[in-house]
Amino acid sequence: MTETNASTNPLQINGNPRTLRRLFIGVSIYVVLGLISGLYYREMSKVAVIDEPTQLNTLHTHLLALGVLLLSVILLMEAVFATSRRPIFRWVQPLFHAGVGLTAVMMTVRGTTDVLGNHIESAAIPGIAGLGHMILSAALVIWVISVWKCLPVRD
Repeated sequence: MTETNASTNPLQINGNPRTLRRLFIGVSIYVVLGLISGLYYREMSKVAVIDEPTQLNTLHTHLLALGVLLLSVILLMEAVFATSRRPIFRWVQPLFHAGVGLTAVMMTVRGTTDVLGNHIESAAIPGIAGLGHMILSAALVIWVISVWKCLPVRD
């Protein structure tokens, strides 16, 4: 195996290696969680025959779309633009994981109780899930600002 240098490798990674590694680990964790949630939904639907859609139906796609696809885009933008150079970027990952995590937990709780026939009428579950969406939205706004500030300026 030969080493590549800058002249033979046209791809230049500008991002912070530590940030790139953390983002990649996050993507990997969301792949596992997304696949496990799909398996959980399949097994829960075998246990209790359900006719109507529940939150478990969409949990799998939420984790894969938000956790894997969106975090992969954030990783790629870090590799190209080094968005972590901006101090505001330090808020993106904690807020992103908190928002997706809180939303996923509430979807799991609501979906599991619905499948088991213990439908909870409390407004707390959708309220907490909404809080997770707001936290995720804040992370995305901060991320867009950090990407925008890293774009080259035209004179």
